[in-house]
Amino acid sequence: MSLLLCEVPLAMGWLVNPQISDSSDLAARSAWAEQLSLSLLPPYSLSPDHPVDPNMCIQILHEFANNSGDLSSCLASMAWPVRVCQHCYKEYAQIKATMNKIGSPLQNSSTVSCGTTLLRSDRVQVIVALYNFFDDVWTASKCASCLQTDEQHRCTEYHG
Repeated sequence: MSLLLCEVPLAMGWLVNPQISDSSDLAARSAWAEQLSLSLLPPYSLSPDHPVDPNMCIQILHEFANNSGDLSSCLASMAWPVRVCQHCYKEYAQIKATMNKIGSPLQNSSTVSCGTTLLRSDRVQVIVALYNFFDDVWTASKCASCLQTDEQHRCTEYHG
């Protein structure tokens, strides 16, 4: 198995290491590439007048990442036979709570949140895209109505 790792953009192309065979070398280069990419990000701050504690935002980001992983695992493992609504509602509630926490004011502040930093600081808006994906799956599964009416058998039937 041969991996290709792009490292640094050069004038008209990319410096690429075509043969990385040692896994420790790959790990070191991956760590270097991660540090480089993180150094290119803007600092964690809404504005000079409203600084955000980067540790708090990173903690919330890790919470979102863990909750996303938990929900992804549940959705995939409960996809057949379909038992998503009955078994993944706790994970879905956790991801919603974390998303609310991202947009809520931080402690000791009435207006400053990690929302701008975490939701709008990258062009892809990964957190927003992930949350929208989970919400779309939950909505398409009609889990809200299924669990509200306590007719869980309707959630597992396939009417194709």
